Amino acid sequence: MGLLEGWESSIACYTAWEGCTPVAMFGVSPFVSGTWAIWMLGSCRIEARAKELLRISREWIGELRELNHLHAIMDERNTVHRAFCERLGARVIATYPDHGTNDEPFIHLYWSKD
Repeated sequence: MGLLEGWESSIACYTAWEGCTPVAMFGVSPFVSGTWAIWMLGSCRIEARAKELLRISREWIGELRELNHLHAIMDERNTVHRAFCERLGARVIATYPDHGTNDEPFIHLYWSKD
């Protein structure tokens, strides 16, 4: 699922603001047979607001866990995003060595309701 597809099919879509400036957009979309994909697009301002974003994201993930079976697929080289997701309780369940546009390595993250 690409970013545009995720945004268009979202059942919930959020924008994080810093004053009048959007810092990040994120949401959740139907994925595969009863599962859900989490997507996020962030600006360079995310790092400056990391603690606040982590606090808000924990609440958001807690609410979304009611949906059960949350997934995200991301570039494995994005270590900041991976660490962020793992701090929110995600675990890597698969790796895809040749997945991206230029056969980059990607990982599949999963959050369980339990």
